[in-house]
Amino acid sequence: MKNEVPSVLARRYYEKHHPDMFNYVVEQHFLNGYVRSSPICFCLFRPVNVHSPDEVILDIKHTFHKPQQNCWFIFLFTGNLKEVFTILPFRLPYCAYEHNSAIRRFETDYISNKITGKVHTWDQ
Repeated sequence: MKNEVPSVLARRYYEKHHPDMFNYVVEQHFLNGYVRSSPICFCLFRPVNVHSPDEVILDIKHTFHKPQQNCWFIFLFTGNLKEVFTILPFRLPYCAYEHNSAIRRFETDYISNKITGKVHTWDQ
């Protein structure tokens, strides 16, 4: 199982914890966010507002208008964590993810430096 592609690992993990929901959350991210899949990583993510309540951020049907978007919420990720900043389509000032039923929020530059050892630069 160590050599499985990240998308297979993501499906297995999600189905174990949320049976029969994997296809639904992927579909919602196709509609309201982003889906990135490669041999190196698999990620479901969407732009949110960092100041929103956790329950709003976790609502995968909720969309934020462009002026409100200031944070990448990483809903599901498997693979090489250093790749996360290469798949985000543009820079937002914050990144967040859920851990132990709480949303963890970080400045993008801080978490990029912590994970990769450098601040990621976006070509815009």
